[in-house]
Amino acid sequence: MDARFRPSPDTGHLSVFTASLALALLLARLVRLPLRWETALNLPGLYVPVKVTTAGVSAVLIAALCLGGTLGMLSRHPTVRREQPPLLSLVPHAVLPMVAAWGLEILLQRLPLGLAWLLAFGVGMAFLMAVLLAEFTVADPNDVRYPWAATTVNVLGYLTLFVLAYSLHAAAWRLVYALPILGLAVTLVALRALRLKFPERWLPIEALLVALVTLHPAAAWRYFPLPSVPYAILVVAVAYAATLFVANVLEGQPVREALSEPLLALTLLAVVSVWTW
Repeated sequence: MDARFRPSPDTGHLSVFTASLALALLLARLVRLPLRWETALNLPGLYVPVKVTTAGVSAVLIAALCLGGTLGMLSRHPTVRREQPPLLSLVPHAVLPMVAAWGLEILLQRLPLGLAWLLAFGVGMAFLMAVLLAEFTVADPNDVRYPWAATTVNVLGYLTLFVLAYSLHAAAWRLVYALPILGLAVTLVALRALRLKFPERWLPIEALLVALVTLHPAAAWRYFPLPSVPYAILVVAVAYAATLFVANVLEGQPVREALSEPLLALTLLAVVSVWTW
């Protein structure tokens, strides 16, 4: 593609999509239907209550809306139209918008209505818009804006992970529910980051290993008297350092050299976490 050609999303589709998403987030906070279904799973040595509520159903519907809207936006990309790839190959581009919308919905459900809620809603929608525009750009590796767009996707991915980790911790979700959600989010963020680093292949096993490394301390820290912000920063620090280490090893760096940069990043973020305590 000519480097001077910079495709942009279809403004009509993007405006309708974001307006629908904003309306869905607003209705999810304002409308309370009498929907509540409870059961329990009696596993060996573990009792797991299962609850289906209006908030849970709203989160699933908002994620589904974000998936459909993102795929519709990407299907109008000139490169995608020309190459006509399978629809399934576009799903990874919708992962980050889905996780971002999910984290924002959890945060908005927890905040009381007022100025703070309106501020979070406005910033969250701007954040989602930035995610969508960055994902649209990285759909074409030959786009002149690809390097900064890939960096933006990575930064927004870890910011999304921070919001989700903060929301789950602040809402005091039980560990049996919070860890699978957090593990899925870390896996998807790491998978996306590694894909942008190595665009010729997917690395699901490596991304899963990053999630396992992150979940071990994340589970232990839930029993520490940590505020939500330092907890979320530490989770992001471990996920980022583990992803960076995997990327360095895949590039052929010796283990000792591959560890230096991740350890530095982990130390700096840990200092930030202590400072915010």
